[in-house]
Amino acid sequence: RVVETSNQGTKLILDGYYDSNNDGIIEESDKMTYGTNCTLCTVINEESFVNWVSNSNETEKNKLVSTTWYRGDNFNYGDNYKDNLESTSNPYVGRIGLIRLGEVLYSQSETILSKNHTANNSSDNTKIYWTAPPANNTDAWGVTSYSSAGSSKITNLFSVRPVIMISPDVQITSGNGTFNSPYQI
Repeated sequence: RVVETSNQGTKLILDGYYDSNNDGIIEESDKMTYGTNCTLCTVINEESFVNWVSNSNETEKNKLVSTTWYRGDNFNYGDNYKDNLESTSNPYVGRIGLIRLGEVLYSQSETILSKNHTANNSSDNTKIYWTAPPANNTDAWGVTSYSSAGSSKITNLFSVRPVIMISPDVQITSGNGTFNSPYQI
């Protein structure tokens, strides 16, 4: 799903969760910890994860723009999400990032709620997943099954919804970004 477009490219969030073997079942082995100083931010940029995002296709990998992603400052309950979106604190560089609180589509999507349109919409079909902002040295923010943001221990195992930036010269030719109609670029 499109999060934003800029002169850097188009930012897209996966309309689903990381699923290492693409079987449609999010096992514990598909979940990750946020880790100290967002070790997750490094793990999602390792070659195996980049290969998963690009289907190990070199042409597709080349469409991913390495960019600076920002986790932002420590975010607390009651803070203004706009401050997080405008923050350039805690940067990391890579081809894959995490969505920030307040960005479009950070909650659970209809595709996720309906298990790729195979069930009635229900929060029971969702997984908690990590977002970029830290809360403090021991906690970070995730999106709960009920689409609200919540602070959790960085050692917890949660799902991941990767965010990518594709080159500005890459155009989306078809699809609507859903599981059943992925973007063709």
